Amino acid sequence: MTPTTAVLDVDSSGVRIETVPPPLNWMEMPLNRQIVISVSGSGVPMTRYLADRFMANLKSWRDETLFSSTYEEIVSHPAYHRIAALGSGAIPLIIEDMRSGGGFWTEALTRITGVDPVPAEAQGDNQRIADSWETWYSTQQR
Repeated sequence: MTPTTAVLDVDSSGVRIETVPPPLNWMEMPLNRQIVISVSGSGVPMTRYLADRFMANLKSWRDETLFSSTYEEIVSHPAYHRIAALGSGAIPLIIEDMRSGGGFWTEALTRITGVDPVPAEAQGDNQRIADSWETWYSTQQR
């Protein structure tokens, strides 16, 4: 069975998931139907479950660390660790979040990938950090 195709589109207001219409008769839909999501431009498929887990943990992490004053508090939050535990499937979502201005992803990305492409002189510069990871990610897609 071919999974239903969906597109995950991240914009300034959050994440919008556009799916193809469901079958006319829900009784005909198999219980184990898998919805596949592809992050714009990445070509990387992922399950709806992974995208949902990412977004739920991202919201929790952001809401609960909004007033945190240290880097350690922010990256030690359990939701941040749950995002990193999603593994390589979360990379395109993290990269998309970085593109839209989200920060503090280097530790999670390094944990997932085993690399840190950010040069020492870029530390503290969120735009250069995001650019470094985006460059690394684009080379992995070839």
